[in-house]
Amino acid sequence: MADVVAIHGANRLIADIIAGVIGDLSTDGRDIAVLVDPEPEHWQEVGDRAVVCVLSNANDIDLVSAVRRGADAVIDSNAVVTDLARVVKVVRTGGVILSPSQARCVVDAFRRDGHGQRVALTRREVDIIRSIIAGDSVKQTALRLGIAHKTVENLQRRMFRKLEVRNRAQAVARVHELGLLDDATFTPTAG
Repeated sequence: MADVVAIHGANRLIADIIAGVIGDLSTDGRDIAVLVDPEPEHWQEVGDRAVVCVLSNANDIDLVSAVRRGADAVIDSNAVVTDLARVVKVVRTGGVILSPSQARCVVDAFRRDGHGQRVALTRREVDIIRSIIAGDSVKQTALRLGIAHKTVENLQRRMFRKLEVRNRAQAVARVHELGLLDDATFTPTAG
C-alpha cells in the first residue's frame, strides 16, 4: 500500500482540508507528497515520492518553479476539495496532471530558458556581450573591436533575436541565466 503524505506549506487551512481528503484515500502505486504553497525546504522533504503541488494565488513563475522542482501535478487551492482525490489517483499510477494552459506555460518557459534548444553564441557575439557587461557603449565596443558601429548594432540585434530579448540588460541576464558565459572569466562555455 502506497503512502500519501501532506507536507504542510504556508496555508494551514488548505493543508488541513488536504489532510482530511487524503486520509480517506487508500492508494496502490507510488508514494505521494502533497505540498501546499511549498517553500524550498518543503521540496527537500519529498524524497522519491511523486508530488502533487497545491498553489494559492499562483502565477506562471510559481507554476514553472513547481514543475522544475519535480511536481507531477499542480492544482489550484480552490479546487482541492473537488480535484485532489482524482489527481492523487492519476499521479500514484505515474501520471502527470497539468491543465492545457499550465502545460503551455511550462513548455514556453522551458523554450525561453534554453531547455527546448541550446543557444550558442559566436565568438564575435561573445565579444559584444563582454563589452555590454563591461558597460561599453556601441561606439566604444566598435572602437575596441576595430569594427564599424553599424556592425556592432547588427551583431547585437542578431544576438538579441537568438537570446529572445529586447535590450542590452535583458541580454546580460539571459546569457548568465543560460550559463553561456563563465562568470569568472567571461569566456564562452562549451556547448
